Amino acid sequence: MKNIIINYIPIIILLLLLALFSNSLLSGKNPDVIDSVLVGKSVPEISFPIVSGYKQISPEYFKGKDITLVNFFASWCAPCKLEHPELIKLKEKNVHIVGIIYNDDEKTALRFLEENGNPYQNIAKDIEGNQAFEWGVYGIPETFFVDDMGIIQYRHTGPLTLDIYYKILNNIKKRSKK
Repeated sequence: MKNIIINYIPIIILLLLLALFSNSLLSGKNPDVIDSVLVGKSVPEISFPIVSGYKQISPEYFKGKDITLVNFFASWCAPCKLEHPELIKLKEKNVHIVGIIYNDDEKTALRFLEENGNPYQNIAKDIEGNQAFEWGVYGIPETFFVDDMGIIQYRHTGPLTLDIYYKILNNIKKRSKK
């Protein structure tokens, strides 16, 4: 009797694992989308250290603007470099973008922007990554869509493209009409 139970244990474990994995696959959830506990909430009550010549970024900064993108980037980040021309295109379409220098030397990051174009209307710095932690950033580039009330509407991880931007923006608009 004991041997029969021992023989069925691997089969039972296999069936449990199969049920767990098939539930994940059939859930309809996109594995590329990483949820953020901040979506639907106000931007964190923190102020970033300002970069000379730019304005302080705090929750009040977003009031009265349409959707603002808050983009965490660094000059050393390869995906950020891929994303950069797309951000320039968004700026040309009058999209308001705030850049947060993340874990990078301020002078190096500003030199990168000088050489490649500056898509940001405002820039702040988070040299040690402390403020990014409050935003839930775990890697860069990472972009937050913030509405005119300072509410985070969406978080995008990875390079942002024009197509992705418009898809996200359309989804935000659809949700706000409900």
